[in-house]
Amino acid sequence: MTDRMSEGVPGVGELAVDTATDHKGKVVRRIGSVVLMAALVGGHVWRTHADRVRPLTREETRAHVVTRRKTGRRTR
Repeated sequence: MTDRMSEGVPGVGELAVDTATDHKGKVVRRIGSVVLMAALVGGHVWRTHADRVRPLTREETRAHVVTRRKTGRRTR
């Protein structure tokens, strides 16, 4: 279950892009117009403004999964 807001900002737990920095992450909290996001890799948390956040596209999600799988294979 997510807390998707009416203006289309991804809800808590959804993957998103901070368009100000082009960083991809997971929405971990929303406080008014502030969105807290955690990096997909490494867990670094940052805050951004809700109007700078958009959902990850299917292509972006797929590319991330492929990259993580390749990285995982190389380190084993």
